[in-house]
Amino acid sequence: VWLSRDLPDESVQVSEVWLSRDLPDESAQTWQDAIAVVEDAASEEEPLTKDVQEAWAAVDGAMADDLNTPVVLATLSVPLKGMNDLLNTKAGRKAKDRQPRLRSYAALLTHVFKLMGLPGVDGASEVLSGLRGAALKRAGLTEEDVAQCIEDRKAARANKDYDAADEVRKNLEAKGITLMDTPQGTTWRPTPVIN
Repeated sequence: VWLSRDLPDESVQVSEVWLSRDLPDESAQTWQDAIAVVEDAASEEEPLTKDVQEAWAAVDGAMADDLNTPVVLATLSVPLKGMNDLLNTKAGRKAKDRQPRLRSYAALLTHVFKLMGLPGVDGASEVLSGLRGAALKRAGLTEEDVAQCIEDRKAARANKDYDAADEVRKNLEAKGITLMDTPQGTTWRPTPVIN
């Protein structure tokens, strides 16, 4: 992937395949969500949290060890779980240290992406858009189809027809589309299709 800057357009496609296989959509989406949350807060210079300092040192050590990228990617699992918890759980959203922890996690991911020559958060948006488009194509759906399914599910839930609402969700999941209920509304993310 880091060589893709010097290679023809085919290498960019290879990098996108690598990203879609080894860096799941959820990871890039989590990073993007965390950046959005911390951008909304007052920007303060804060020290990195202890777990991020340890992960940062592990990443730098792995990169110094003959570019040991599997270790680098494995190191990201703890910060990504922490970010997911802070973004998606009730306790995480209410945590007093939410903002500094999210800033630390986002700084670590930015550091790793730069080290590996991967796109930054703006580039992640492009990759996510590409992954969403690929998921729609694979599912034989359009954005409008998914939006209609979301509306159908919302109507079923409003009518307390939870079986119908679950059926909409399950049908989309079978096609690699996972619905995400958030306080801002329902969105969707591509996920692997499990046969």
